[in-house]
This record gives sequence, C-alpha cells and structure tokens, in this order.
Amino acid sequence: MRTLILPLFLLAASAGFAAAAIPAPASAAAYPGGNDSGEQGTASGKWDLPGGGLLGHVSGLLADSQGLPAYTLMGVLVPKLTSPAGAMAGELKGSLNQLAGPTTSGFALVHGYWKAGPLGHGHFRAVILDPGDPANGIPPYPIGFMRGKFHDPHGPGTPGLFKAHWKLP
Repeated sequence: MRTLILPLFLLAASAGFAAAAIPAPASAAAYPGGNDSGEQGTASGKWDLPGGGLLGHVSGLLADSQGLPAYTLMGVLVPKLTSPAGAMAGELKGSLNQLAGPTTSGFALVHGYWKAGPLGHGHFRAVILDPGDPANGIPPYPIGFMRGKFHDPHGPGTPGLFKAHWKLP
C-alpha cells in the first residue's frame, strides 16, 4: 500500500498540522483487470464537511459523457487531520449505485482522500473499486477514479457543493 505523505505534509506544514499520513488510493490503471467500458463523465452534488466530532457527508449524481444520469454517489467524510486555523483533511468512503441496467443496487465502492482550507475550499481524489467477493477470497480492486473540487463555506450541517470528473477506463 502506498502512503500519501508529501501533499499532506505540505498541507500540514502550511496549516500547523502534526505530521501524519493517509493511505493514498491506488491507481485504477495499475490494475490490469480494470473495467474496459471506457465510461466517463462529470459528477456534482452536496458536500458537507465534518465538524464537532461528527462525520461529514457527500451525495451526488454521476452523469455520463452525454450528460445522462448514470450513477449516484453516497458517502461519508472521515476527518483525519485538523489545524487550529480550520484547515482539515481526511478520507472519503462511499459507494456508487447504478441508475439503469441489469441492477440498480450497489455497483462499486469509492475510497479516497480530501483536504480543505479554513474557508471550506478543497479538493478530493478517489478510486472507484469493484467490491470483489471477500467470501471467495477476492478483495476489492480498482476499476476507475474520480477527482474534483468542493466548496462548503458554511461548515457542518449546511452542505456546500462539489464538482468532479470520473472515469471507468
């Protein structure tokens, strides 16, 4: 497992964090059995940063390259680092659900990291994972990625917005 140190170290140094590391999502391209569908598009929705000891939340819609709704995103934002100045960083843990096709149930997991400045501006990166089949010894594996920006100026309880790009290579 790779560990993301430099970008968070720079954030930590600029925001007064103690040094720490958060696991970086693996590259979807690094998995040879990844999805060959070539799907991609944009995503947007609500982004509610964590605070007051509570988890944050993200929810949104992923549209395909023609702008048609393809998946929904639901997830939690787990804080890992906070600074006295109000900057923070953490993990994104979520799932995608298909809106059409043979099944509209859970399609994939989404796992990544995010970081935000004291005014609620930030960015995130995540890997889209096939959940695998743990009962048969097949762990989750990367099939795509998502990255984007968010702005949640009002803090916990009043969601801001995010916009992103996603791809299932």
